[in-house]
Amino acid sequence: DVRRFLDRFRDSSWTLLRSAYDAMHQLVFAAWYSDPRAWPAIGYPGPPAIARSSKTGPIRSLSAWGWRR
Repeated sequence: DVRRFLDRFRDSSWTLLRSAYDAMHQLVFAAWYSDPRAWPAIGYPGPPAIARSSKTGPIRSLSAWGWRR
């Protein structure tokens, strides 16, 4: 079954299998927490709204600051 398969990877004496488990674990968690439908389950209200001030004006490119390639 899937649970035993994942447990063998997680608890393996081989670094490669443990690393594979860690990578799969991180991918699943990233997918779950990036989905807005999952946010209420963890009490996350969502990212804050960023207000744009009319005083700051448009974002200037790096060349406007004197940076050259």
